[in-house]
Amino acid sequence: MRYCVVALWVVLVGIASVACDGGGSAGSEDEVAAPAEITETAEPAEDAFEATGGPCGNLPDLTGRVYRVTDFIATAPTEGINPTWKKWTETYDLVMMFRILDHDPVAGHLDAVVACGGADLTLGDDGEPVVTGLHFSLVPTPVSFKLEGCDLTIITPLDIHLNTPWVSGEIPIQGVTGTGLLSEDGAEISRLDLSGHLGEATTAKICIGLEGLGTVNLHWFFRVAGICPDMDTDDDGALDAYHFLGWIRAVDETPLFDDALVPIETKVPECVPDEVPCL
Repeated sequence: MRYCVVALWVVLVGIASVACDGGGSAGSEDEVAAPAEITETAEPAEDAFEATGGPCGNLPDLTGRVYRVTDFIATAPTEGINPTWKKWTETYDLVMMFRILDHDPVAGHLDAVVACGGADLTLGDDGEPVVTGLHFSLVPTPVSFKLEGCDLTIITPLDIHLNTPWVSGEIPIQGVTGTGLLSEDGAEISRLDLSGHLGEATTAKICIGLEGLGTVNLHWFFRVAGICPDMDTDDDGALDAYHFLGWIRAVDETPLFDDALVPIETKVPECVPDEVPCL
């Protein structure tokens, strides 16, 4: 069974290697070089979504459909996680889904829920994994969209909780807003651009394991990469969060979905907090 990572992001890790064990420190700058090719600015991608409008007259009733995220691209605070996310998505280690609860085309409204989940896999005749089922692993978060033609807009900011066996705990991307586009046949969410934030205090308590890199503390990774908080979310004059920008694509995989709620068990050892200030 493979599960979701949505360290959604985490906007996480590109190239770093340090053990995050129960008795050691969170990382040593003397032993591990700072990750390369880190994007430090929270600028949207050049190909950011532009609403198309249009009648979208062939859009069917989407009530009950389940869309699985097949592309999850972070542009801030770092693009370094994207190659890992791509691999995890392809192997169903990263499973994030939107489930449509109600579609009202007259009112131009979609009610849905979103959460990370897991995939049940078996080997096919060719030896390759075959997905036999999809299910949520976290209690899903409600999300409502304004629907104009095929154009989507998140009505109320929400928190998306990312989880996977390869992180030590849930990673919440908070205050998420976004705009996007449905395909006219309803077969996919062609693109949904997202903007939110990740609290610095949360990153200090989260460790993530990456193939070939070992287990690293997320806050430590950001520090050695020179990425510091750039948002003041509580208006106290102190920067306390990292701006998250990214976009997703999701395809209709409704026949594979079931209502089981199967919790994720972490495979990451105890995480030592990193409380060193980011300078």
